[in-house]
Amino acid sequence: MNIRRRGPNLWQCVWLVSKDPTSGRWKKRYETVEGTQAQAEAYWYKIRRELDRGTAIEPSEITVGEWLEQWLALRKEQIRPQTWERYRGLIRNHLIPTLGSTKLQDLRAPAVQAALARWRTTPRGDGKPGAISSRSVRYCLQLLQASLDQAVKWQLIDRNVAALVSPPRLDPISRSWWSPDEARHFLAATANTRWGLVWRLALMTGLRRGEILGLQWTDINWEARTLTVRRTMNRHNEAGPPKTIQGRRTVALDKETLDALRNAHEQTPGNTWVFSTRSGTPINGRNLSRAYYQAIIQSGVPSIRFHDLRHTHASLLLAEGENLRVIADRLGHSQVSFTAQTYTHAATEAQREKAEALAKRLRQNCGRTDQNPPSEDSGHS
Repeated sequence: MNIRRRGPNLWQCVWLVSKDPTSGRWKKRYETVEGTQAQAEAYWYKIRRELDRGTAIEPSEITVGEWLEQWLALRKEQIRPQTWERYRGLIRNHLIPTLGSTKLQDLRAPAVQAALARWRTTPRGDGKPGAISSRSVRYCLQLLQASLDQAVKWQLIDRNVAALVSPPRLDPISRSWWSPDEARHFLAATANTRWGLVWRLALMTGLRRGEILGLQWTDINWEARTLTVRRTMNRHNEAGPPKTIQGRRTVALDKETLDALRNAHEQTPGNTWVFSTRSGTPINGRNLSRAYYQAIIQSGVPSIRFHDLRHTHASLLLAEGENLRVIADRLGHSQVSFTAQTYTHAATEAQREKAEALAKRLRQNCGRTDQNPPSEDSGHS
Protein backbone atom coordinates (compact mmCIF):
# COMPACT_ATOMS: atom_id res chain seq x y z
CA MET A 1 0.00 0.00 0.00
CA ASN A 2 1.45 3.36 -1.04
CA ILE A 3 -0.17 6.36 0.68
CA ARG A 4 1.56 9.68 1.42
CA ARG A 5 0.38 12.60 3.53
CA ARG A 6 0.04 15.79 1.49
CA GLY A 7 -1.55 18.03 4.09
CA PRO A 8 -4.15 18.08 6.87
CA ASN A 9 -6.67 15.35 5.95
CA LEU A 10 -5.12 15.14 2.47
CA TRP A 11 -3.50 11.98 1.14
CA GLN A 12 -1.89 10.90 -2.13
CA CYS A 13 -2.66 7.32 -3.14
CA VAL A 14 -0.42 5.52 -5.64
CA TRP A 15 -1.15 2.21 -7.38
CA LEU A 16 0.97 0.09 -9.70
CA VAL A 17 -1.33 -0.52 -12.67
CA SER A 18 0.62 -2.44 -15.32
CA LYS A 19 4.20 -3.11 -16.43
CA ASP A 20 5.47 -1.96 -19.82
CA PRO A 21 6.85 -5.10 -21.55
CA THR A 22 9.41 -3.05 -23.48
CA SER A 23 10.85 -0.71 -20.87
CA GLY A 24 10.00 -2.76 -17.80
CA ARG A 25 8.63 0.33 -16.10
CA TRP A 26 5.43 0.30 -14.11
CA LYS A 27 2.50 2.50 -15.08
CA LYS A 28 1.27 4.25 -11.94
CA ARG A 29 -2.04 5.76 -10.99
CA TYR A 30 -2.14 8.78 -8.68
CA GLU A 31 -5.14 10.21 -6.83
CA THR A 32 -5.51 12.70 -3.99
CA VAL A 33 -8.00 11.69 -1.32
CA GLU A 34 -9.50 13.97 1.31
CA GLY A 35 -10.36 12.57 4.76
CA THR A 36 -8.77 10.57 7.53
CA GLN A 37 -5.90 8.15 7.00
CA ALA A 38 -8.29 5.24 7.58
CA GLN A 39 -10.59 6.55 4.84
CA ALA A 40 -7.65 6.96 2.46
CA GLU A 41 -6.51 3.41 3.16
CA ALA A 42 -10.01 2.04 2.59
CA TYR A 43 -10.16 3.89 -0.74
CA TRP A 44 -6.73 2.56 -1.73
CA TYR A 45 -7.83 -1.04 -1.10
CA LYS A 46 -11.09 -0.44 -3.03
CA ILE A 47 -9.24 0.74 -6.15
CA ARG A 48 -6.66 -2.05 -5.76
CA ARG A 49 -9.43 -4.67 -5.85
CA GLU A 50 -10.99 -3.01 -8.92
CA LEU A 51 -7.60 -2.94 -10.67
CA ASP A 52 -7.11 -6.62 -9.94
CA ARG A 53 -10.59 -7.46 -11.31
CA GLY A 54 -10.14 -5.19 -14.31
CA THR A 55 -13.16 -3.04 -13.39
CA ALA A 56 -11.33 0.10 -12.30
CA ILE A 57 -12.15 3.29 -14.19
CA GLU A 58 -9.21 5.38 -15.30
CA PRO A 59 -9.16 8.95 -13.98
CA SER A 60 -10.32 11.42 -16.60
CA GLU A 61 -9.82 15.16 -16.99
CA ILE A 62 -13.20 15.63 -18.67
CA THR A 63 -15.43 18.11 -16.87
CA VAL A 64 -19.15 17.88 -16.21
CA GLY A 65 -19.73 20.67 -18.74
CA GLU A 66 -17.73 18.94 -21.46
CA TRP A 67 -19.54 15.68 -20.84
CA LEU A 68 -22.97 17.33 -20.92
CA GLU A 69 -22.14 18.90 -24.30
CA GLN A 70 -21.01 15.51 -25.64
CA TRP A 71 -24.13 13.81 -24.31
CA LEU A 72 -26.34 16.54 -25.77
CA ALA A 73 -24.75 16.04 -29.20
CA LEU A 74 -25.41 12.28 -28.96
CA ARG A 75 -29.09 12.90 -28.23
CA LYS A 76 -29.71 15.27 -31.14
CA GLU A 77 -30.69 12.56 -33.61
CA GLN A 78 -32.69 10.57 -31.06
CA ILE A 79 -35.29 13.08 -29.88
CA ARG A 80 -37.63 15.68 -31.33
CA PRO A 81 -35.95 19.00 -32.29
CA GLN A 82 -38.16 20.97 -29.89
CA THR A 83 -37.27 18.63 -27.00
CA TRP A 84 -33.56 18.87 -27.88
CA GLU A 85 -33.77 22.68 -27.85
CA ARG A 86 -35.25 22.53 -24.37
CA TYR A 87 -32.48 20.18 -23.22
CA ARG A 88 -29.85 22.54 -24.60
CA GLY A 89 -31.40 25.57 -22.89
CA LEU A 90 -31.53 23.89 -19.47
CA ILE A 91 -28.01 22.47 -19.80
CA ARG A 92 -26.37 25.68 -20.97
CA ASN A 93 -28.36 28.09 -18.80
CA HIS A 94 -28.39 26.13 -15.54
CA LEU A 95 -26.37 22.90 -15.39
CA ILE A 96 -23.12 24.12 -16.93
CA PRO A 97 -22.92 27.47 -15.05
CA THR A 98 -23.26 25.68 -11.70
CA LEU A 99 -21.56 22.29 -12.20
CA GLY A 100 -19.74 22.56 -15.54
CA SER A 101 -16.22 23.26 -14.23
CA THR A 102 -16.20 20.24 -11.90
CA LYS A 103 -14.33 17.18 -13.14
CA LEU A 104 -16.80 14.45 -14.01
CA GLN A 105 -15.14 11.96 -11.68
CA ASP A 106 -15.04 14.51 -8.84
CA LEU A 107 -18.77 15.25 -8.93
CA ARG A 108 -20.47 14.40 -5.64
CA ALA A 109 -24.07 14.34 -4.46
CA PRO A 110 -23.72 17.34 -2.08
CA ALA A 111 -22.59 19.54 -4.99
CA VAL A 112 -25.63 18.47 -7.02
CA GLN A 113 -27.95 19.10 -4.06
CA ALA A 114 -26.42 22.58 -3.62
CA ALA A 115 -26.95 23.29 -7.32
CA LEU A 116 -30.67 22.51 -6.97
CA ALA A 117 -30.96 25.07 -4.18
CA ARG A 118 -29.05 27.63 -6.22
CA TRP A 119 -31.32 27.23 -9.25
CA ARG A 120 -34.34 28.08 -7.09
CA THR A 121 -32.84 31.32 -5.72
CA THR A 122 -30.59 32.83 -8.40
CA PRO A 123 -31.74 34.69 -11.56
CA ARG A 124 -32.50 32.61 -14.62
CA GLY A 125 -29.72 32.07 -17.10
CA ASP A 126 -31.90 32.87 -20.13
CA GLY A 127 -32.53 36.50 -19.21
CA LYS A 128 -36.14 36.04 -18.13
CA PRO A 129 -37.17 37.49 -14.74
CA GLY A 130 -37.14 35.41 -11.57
CA ALA A 131 -35.75 31.94 -10.93
CA ILE A 132 -36.80 28.73 -12.64
CA SER A 133 -39.74 26.73 -11.29
CA SER A 134 -39.49 23.62 -9.14
CA ARG A 135 -40.67 21.62 -12.16
CA SER A 136 -37.76 22.93 -14.25
CA VAL A 137 -35.35 22.17 -11.40
CA ARG A 138 -36.60 18.58 -11.42
CA TYR A 139 -36.16 18.50 -15.19
CA CYS A 140 -32.54 19.69 -14.82
CA LEU A 141 -31.89 16.93 -12.29
CA GLN A 142 -33.44 14.34 -14.63
CA LEU A 143 -31.18 15.52 -17.48
CA LEU A 144 -28.12 15.26 -15.25
CA GLN A 145 -29.15 11.78 -14.12
CA ALA A 146 -29.68 10.63 -17.71
CA SER A 147 -26.30 11.97 -18.82
CA LEU A 148 -24.52 10.36 -15.86
CA ASP A 149 -26.25 7.05 -16.59
CA GLN A 150 -24.57 7.15 -19.99
CA ALA A 151 -21.23 8.02 -18.39
CA VAL A 152 -21.55 4.96 -16.12
CA LYS A 153 -22.30 2.73 -19.14
CA TRP A 154 -19.21 4.06 -20.88
CA GLN A 155 -17.18 3.50 -17.69
CA LEU A 156 -16.24 7.15 -17.33
CA ILE A 157 -17.54 7.07 -13.74
CA ASP A 158 -18.41 4.21 -11.43
CA ARG A 159 -21.78 5.48 -10.16
CA ASN A 160 -24.47 8.08 -10.78
CA VAL A 161 -24.28 10.53 -7.88
CA ALA A 162 -27.27 12.51 -9.17
CA ALA A 163 -29.47 9.50 -8.39
CA LEU A 164 -28.68 10.05 -4.70
CA VAL A 165 -30.13 13.56 -4.68
CA SER A 166 -33.66 14.35 -3.52
CA PRO A 167 -35.67 16.39 -6.07
CA PRO A 168 -37.48 19.50 -4.82
CA ARG A 169 -41.15 19.40 -3.91
CA LEU A 170 -43.28 20.66 -6.78
CA ASP A 171 -44.84 24.08 -6.35
CA PRO A 172 -48.62 24.25 -6.77
CA ILE A 173 -49.41 25.01 -10.41
CA SER A 174 -51.09 28.38 -10.76
CA ARG A 175 -53.47 28.35 -13.71
CA SER A 176 -55.62 31.09 -15.16
CA TRP A 177 -58.86 30.71 -17.02
CA TRP A 178 -61.87 32.71 -18.09
CA SER A 179 -65.38 32.51 -16.76
CA PRO A 180 -68.15 31.70 -19.25
CA ASP A 181 -69.05 35.40 -19.47
CA GLU A 182 -65.43 36.42 -20.15
CA ALA A 183 -64.99 33.74 -22.80
CA ARG A 184 -68.31 34.73 -24.41
CA HIS A 185 -67.34 38.42 -24.45
CA PHE A 186 -63.91 37.69 -25.99
CA LEU A 187 -65.42 35.57 -28.77
CA ALA A 188 -68.02 38.22 -29.55
CA ALA A 189 -65.46 41.04 -29.58
CA THR A 190 -63.08 39.18 -31.91
CA ALA A 191 -65.56 37.29 -34.10
CA ASN A 192 -65.03 39.43 -37.19
CA THR A 193 -61.28 39.94 -36.83
CA ARG A 194 -58.61 38.20 -38.88
CA TRP A 195 -57.71 35.72 -36.13
CA GLY A 196 -61.09 35.40 -34.49
CA LEU A 197 -61.47 31.84 -35.76
CA VAL A 198 -58.16 30.86 -34.14
CA TRP A 199 -59.33 32.11 -30.75
CA ARG A 200 -62.66 30.35 -31.19
CA LEU A 201 -61.03 27.07 -32.14
CA ALA A 202 -58.73 27.22 -29.11
CA LEU A 203 -61.61 27.87 -26.73
CA MET A 204 -64.00 25.35 -28.30
CA THR A 205 -61.55 22.45 -28.80
CA GLY A 206 -58.73 22.88 -26.29
CA LEU A 207 -56.08 22.47 -29.00
CA ARG A 208 -52.59 23.78 -28.31
CA ARG A 209 -51.20 26.67 -30.34
CA GLY A 210 -48.87 24.38 -32.31
CA GLU A 211 -51.71 21.94 -33.02
CA ILE A 212 -53.92 24.73 -34.36
CA LEU A 213 -51.15 26.10 -36.57
CA GLY A 214 -50.45 22.58 -37.86
CA LEU A 215 -54.00 22.03 -39.09
CA GLN A 216 -54.56 21.43 -42.80
CA TRP A 217 -57.93 21.45 -44.55
CA THR A 218 -57.65 17.71 -45.11
CA ASP A 219 -57.81 17.31 -41.33
CA ILE A 220 -61.42 18.55 -41.28
CA ASN A 221 -64.18 15.99 -41.77
CA TRP A 222 -67.16 18.10 -42.80
CA GLU A 223 -69.69 15.27 -42.68
CA ALA A 224 -68.64 13.89 -39.29
CA ARG A 225 -68.13 17.45 -37.88
CA THR A 226 -64.70 16.62 -36.52
CA LEU A 227 -61.07 17.62 -36.93
CA THR A 228 -58.08 15.32 -36.48
CA VAL A 229 -54.79 16.45 -34.96
CA ARG A 230 -52.09 14.89 -37.15
CA ARG A 231 -49.21 17.34 -36.73
CA THR A 232 -48.00 20.22 -34.60
CA MET A 233 -45.94 23.30 -35.48
CA ASN A 234 -42.85 24.00 -33.37
CA ARG A 235 -41.30 27.37 -32.56
CA HIS A 236 -39.15 27.17 -35.70
CA ASN A 237 -42.24 26.88 -37.90
CA GLU A 238 -41.51 23.24 -38.63
CA ALA A 239 -44.36 20.72 -38.72
CA GLY A 240 -43.96 17.37 -37.00
CA PRO A 241 -46.11 14.58 -35.54
CA PRO A 242 -47.75 14.98 -32.13
CA LYS A 243 -45.44 14.15 -29.24
CA THR A 244 -47.55 11.23 -27.99
CA ILE A 245 -49.97 8.68 -29.39
CA GLN A 246 -52.78 10.37 -27.45
CA GLY A 247 -51.85 13.69 -29.05
CA ARG A 248 -52.96 12.31 -32.42
CA ARG A 249 -56.70 12.52 -31.80
CA THR A 250 -60.06 13.36 -33.34
CA VAL A 251 -62.06 16.18 -31.75
CA ALA A 252 -65.77 16.83 -32.28
CA LEU A 253 -66.75 20.34 -33.41
CA ASP A 254 -69.83 22.35 -32.57
CA LYS A 255 -71.95 23.53 -35.52
CA GLU A 256 -71.06 27.20 -35.18
CA THR A 257 -67.31 26.50 -35.26
CA LEU A 258 -67.73 24.13 -38.19
CA ASP A 259 -69.70 26.79 -40.11
CA ALA A 260 -66.96 29.34 -39.41
CA LEU A 261 -64.35 26.90 -40.71
CA ARG A 262 -66.38 26.19 -43.83
CA ASN A 263 -66.71 29.92 -44.52
CA ALA A 264 -62.93 30.40 -44.11
CA HIS A 265 -62.29 27.46 -46.44
CA GLU A 266 -64.46 28.99 -49.15
CA GLN A 267 -62.59 32.29 -48.85
CA THR A 268 -59.14 30.71 -49.22
CA PRO A 269 -59.39 28.26 -52.14
CA GLY A 270 -56.20 26.36 -52.87
CA ASN A 271 -54.67 26.87 -49.42
CA THR A 272 -53.20 23.82 -47.68
CA TRP A 273 -53.10 25.25 -44.18
CA VAL A 274 -56.22 26.20 -42.26
CA PHE A 275 -54.40 29.25 -40.89
CA SER A 276 -51.71 30.78 -43.07
CA THR A 277 -50.05 34.03 -44.06
CA ARG A 278 -51.43 35.99 -47.00
CA SER A 279 -48.95 34.13 -49.21
CA GLY A 280 -50.23 30.72 -47.99
CA THR A 281 -47.30 29.77 -45.74
CA PRO A 282 -47.70 28.59 -42.12
CA ILE A 283 -48.17 31.21 -39.41
CA ASN A 284 -45.29 31.90 -37.03
CA GLY A 285 -46.36 31.07 -33.47
CA ARG A 286 -44.78 34.16 -31.94
CA ASN A 287 -46.57 36.44 -34.38
CA LEU A 288 -49.85 34.75 -33.47
CA SER A 289 -49.17 35.24 -29.76
CA ARG A 290 -48.54 38.95 -30.29
CA ALA A 291 -51.85 39.24 -32.14
CA TYR A 292 -53.55 37.35 -29.32
CA TYR A 293 -52.39 39.75 -26.61
CA GLN A 294 -53.48 42.69 -28.76
CA ALA A 295 -56.92 41.08 -29.03
CA ILE A 296 -57.08 40.75 -25.24
CA ILE A 297 -56.29 44.44 -24.78
CA GLN A 298 -58.87 45.49 -27.35
CA SER A 299 -61.60 43.25 -25.94
CA GLY A 300 -60.98 44.26 -22.33
CA VAL A 301 -61.00 40.76 -20.80
CA PRO A 302 -58.47 39.67 -18.13
CA SER A 303 -55.11 38.76 -19.61
CA ILE A 304 -54.31 35.03 -19.70
CA ARG A 305 -51.78 33.08 -21.77
CA PHE A 306 -52.74 31.57 -25.10
CA HIS A 307 -52.23 28.13 -23.53
CA ASP A 308 -54.79 29.09 -20.88
CA LEU A 309 -57.50 29.05 -23.56
CA ARG A 310 -56.97 25.29 -23.41
CA HIS A 311 -57.41 25.37 -19.63
CA THR A 312 -60.53 27.50 -20.04
CA HIS A 313 -61.99 24.93 -22.44
CA ALA A 314 -61.47 22.09 -19.96
CA SER A 315 -62.74 24.16 -17.01
CA LEU A 316 -65.94 25.14 -18.84
CA LEU A 317 -66.60 21.53 -19.82
CA LEU A 318 -66.16 20.40 -16.22
CA ALA A 319 -68.51 23.14 -15.05
CA GLU A 320 -71.08 21.75 -17.51
CA GLY A 321 -70.72 18.34 -15.86
CA GLU A 322 -68.79 16.71 -18.71
CA ASN A 323 -67.14 13.34 -18.04
CA LEU A 324 -63.39 13.48 -17.26
CA ARG A 325 -62.66 10.75 -19.81
CA VAL A 326 -64.22 12.85 -22.57
CA ILE A 327 -62.20 15.91 -21.53
CA ALA A 328 -58.99 13.89 -21.35
CA ASP A 329 -59.60 12.57 -24.88
CA ARG A 330 -60.26 16.07 -26.24
CA LEU A 331 -57.07 17.40 -24.66
CA GLY A 332 -54.94 14.43 -25.68
CA HIS A 333 -54.10 13.35 -22.11
CA SER A 334 -53.06 9.72 -21.72
CA GLN A 335 -54.27 9.48 -18.11
CA VAL A 336 -57.62 10.66 -16.76
CA SER A 337 -55.91 11.06 -13.38
CA PHE A 338 -53.66 13.75 -14.88
CA THR A 339 -56.71 15.60 -16.19
CA ALA A 340 -58.39 15.38 -12.78
CA GLN A 341 -55.28 16.64 -10.99
CA THR A 342 -54.72 19.47 -13.44
CA TYR A 343 -58.27 20.78 -13.27
CA THR A 344 -59.01 20.29 -9.59
CA HIS A 345 -60.31 23.86 -9.33
CA ALA A 346 -63.01 23.30 -11.94
CA ALA A 347 -63.98 19.92 -10.51
CA THR A 348 -64.37 21.52 -7.08
CA GLU A 349 -66.58 24.27 -8.49
CA ALA A 350 -68.71 21.67 -10.28
CA GLN A 351 -69.09 19.74 -7.02
CA ARG A 352 -70.08 22.92 -5.21
CA GLU A 353 -72.84 23.61 -7.76
CA LYS A 354 -74.11 20.03 -7.46
CA ALA A 355 -74.08 20.29 -3.67
CA GLU A 356 -76.09 23.52 -3.78
CA ALA A 357 -78.56 21.96 -6.23
CA LEU A 358 -78.99 18.96 -3.93
CA ALA A 359 -79.51 21.20 -0.89
CA LYS A 360 -82.12 23.20 -2.77
CA ARG A 361 -83.92 20.03 -3.81
CA LEU A 362 -83.96 18.77 -0.23
CA ARG A 363 -85.28 22.08 1.06
CA GLN A 364 -88.11 21.91 -1.45
CA ASN A 365 -88.96 18.33 -0.45
CA CYS A 366 -88.93 19.24 3.23
CA GLY A 367 -91.81 21.64 2.60
CA ARG A 368 -94.05 18.93 1.11
CA THR A 369 -96.79 17.40 3.32
CA ASP A 370 -97.96 14.60 1.04
CA GLN A 371 -95.18 12.24 2.11
CA ASN A 372 -95.37 10.03 5.18
CA PRO A 373 -92.27 9.87 7.38
CA PRO A 374 -90.62 6.46 7.64
CA SER A 375 -91.90 4.28 10.47
CA GLU A 376 -89.61 3.36 13.36
CA ASP A 377 -89.47 -0.27 12.27
CA SER A 378 -88.59 0.54 8.69
CA GLY A 379 -85.56 -1.30 7.37
CA HIS A 380 -82.41 0.58 6.46
CA SER A 381 -80.17 -0.08 3.49
